[in-house]
Amino acid sequence: MTFNQFMHPRNIYRNKPNYEQLAQLYPEFGAYLTHDLNGRTTIDYSNPAALKSLTTTLLSHDFDLDVQIPDGRLIPTLPMRINYLLWVEDLLQISQKNTKEEPIVGLDIGTGCCAIFPLLGVKLNKNWSFIATEIDETNMNYAKMNIDSNNYSHRIKLFGNSTDKMFLHLDTTQIGKVHFVMTNPPFFSDQFNDSFSDDEIKSFTKSKFHQRKICSSCPNEAVFEGGEITFVKKIINESLITKNWAQIYTVMVGRRKSFLELKYLLKDYENKNLISNYTYTELCQGNTKRWAIGWTFFDNIDLTKAPRIKCSKQKPLIYYIPVAIECCKYDLKSVGEFIHNLITNDLHIETFKSVETRKMFEFDIKSNINSWSNQRRKRRQNKFNSDSLRSPTLEMNMDENGTSNTKRVIEKEDAKMDIDMTNNIENAKKQKTDPMLCHSNLTWLLHCGLKIKRDKQQIYLKIETREMSQNKDSTLQIFQYFKNKIV
Repeated sequence: MTFNQFMHPRNIYRNKPNYEQLAQLYPEFGAYLTHDLNGRTTIDYSNPAALKSLTTTLLSHDFDLDVQIPDGRLIPTLPMRINYLLWVEDLLQISQKNTKEEPIVGLDIGTGCCAIFPLLGVKLNKNWSFIATEIDETNMNYAKMNIDSNNYSHRIKLFGNSTDKMFLHLDTTQIGKVHFVMTNPPFFSDQFNDSFSDDEIKSFTKSKFHQRKICSSCPNEAVFEGGEITFVKKIINESLITKNWAQIYTVMVGRRKSFLELKYLLKDYENKNLISNYTYTELCQGNTKRWAIGWTFFDNIDLTKAPRIKCSKQKPLIYYIPVAIECCKYDLKSVGEFIHNLITNDLHIETFKSVETRKMFEFDIKSNINSWSNQRRKRRQNKFNSDSLRSPTLEMNMDENGTSNTKRVIEKEDAKMDIDMTNNIENAKKQKTDPMLCHSNLTWLLHCGLKIKRDKQQIYLKIETREMSQNKDSTLQIFQYFKNKIV
């Protein structure tokens, strides 16, 4: 599924650029053109040189910006950056203090070698100027060169940062107040090559799309101890000190898990009157989704009024239960009780709620322990035992200890699964008992809603991923688990 239709309405890239026309105007870009299996003109998105050429070509063609990107540095995707900037524009329109003619000052934390947000921001808005910070020397040099070469040094002021502060190192008496803060935090927590590696989904097979995604950035751009969650929390904590120094604080994050934790943290701060209010949106481009969050300390700036873009809701998973099942009687109450028993006694899920009415059973299920994925191992072991009884030839290939190779392979795989399962349980227990983690444990490996209803004479299951779930894969897995059990 592509998300282009959910781009910001004012984003010029809602309609994909015509690569063939660009190639005629920019021959250096044309050298990277290729054709997919359907004959459509495209580029190799796993090739950093092709991506760099695409970005610099679009910046030149659509914005009259001449930008140099060194090798080994982050190559910004323009549609996503423009989504973020346009959303900031929307937030500024909410402010009662701002008019279209009033000078607007923004702060970009970690501007990168391109200074992409400041350059696009001042190009799109004649009344904007920027303060940009950067910790990497190479990025600083290129950012200065790109700002100067486009004649924007009078509207974009670049500051180095050799401290561990996000913006508290700035001399606010010198630069004055700002209207907004924005940043695109480092994605990785510790390992530079640990792309898409949330611990709870490491074992899942990555899609072809994710396999071809590249990371062209350097460690300073991509890695921050603790990842984007820690990075953004530092910004939030510093904002609690500076408060009204900025009208609006915003961040863009790349993981749904990060978004949910930060969202609930800000909700908690709002309830405690530590901030005035907050808002959020989804930023969509191609196969990629990001999340932006904003908060303010001004009571007269109601960010909740800002437009909120959200991709279409995922369709629920539905399974019509065959009439000829043997696990229980074919009636609503029996199926509901059977599911309840599976949740408690087979999956050992403790965090769930159930509601029973005359027409429906409903469950709200939460778990940080993956107890549903091991069912395949049990079925395989049972099948092996059954096949062994029927076919003695399975035991013919024996080692010197009398153990069959087939059995030894199964035992080896089972031992690995047992280790993974033990680690999952220990991590979950730690999350429940460690007071430092309890406050931040606002998401779940699995959070889904399950309904058992009747459609005329047939009973069906309906499962939906709910908001606090870290991903949809766990919902798909437990859905398959129930299908395998209701036979």
